[in-house]
Amino acid sequence: MPKTAKKLLLLAALLLAWGLWDLYRYATVGRELLQLYAGVGSVERLVEGQLFRGLLKAVAAAAVALSAWWIGRRGKPGA
Repeated sequence: MPKTAKKLLLLAALLLAWGLWDLYRYATVGRELLQLYAGVGSVERLVEGQLFRGLLKAVAAAAVALSAWWIGRRGKPGA
């Protein structure tokens, strides 16, 4: 596997961990905030933004991992 693919896999793992952390914060703190401050638009947007950012980072991690797979596959002779 080329060095570039390894670096991309590391980046994908970091993005996934970061996205999972955002999703965890949404699941724990965000839902609690929504219950306490129901109807407050700014809090709702903040919490929804946390969910969106977590999902976006997870999708970006999948895209980076796919590109690492593609580069790794391209680097093998006969593939």
